[in-house]
Amino acid sequence: MTTVPDVADETISHATQVMQAVGLTLDSSAVYPNSVIAYTVPAAGSKVPIGSTIQEYSCAAGSTPTDQGAGQWTCEPGDSYPNWGGQ
Repeated sequence: MTTVPDVADETISHATQVMQAVGLTLDSSAVYPNSVIAYTVPAAGSKVPIGSTIQEYSCAAGSTPTDQGAGQWTCEPGDSYPNWGGQ
């Protein structure tokens, strides 16, 4: 088992390296490689088997992920193509 690292506010490319360092794979369908991660599923701090795939949810570079509470996220200023749910 390993712990899912906290990669919030990191770029996809950096988060991929961080995940690989602990034996995990980052599943990213983000349109832009410099997208900024809002959160992952499973969440940071979760214990998962080594070799697991972690899904990321992100905003395009230049936008900031904003948690509006109750699991609702936005990208500010507006990101036309946020990567919520592996879109």
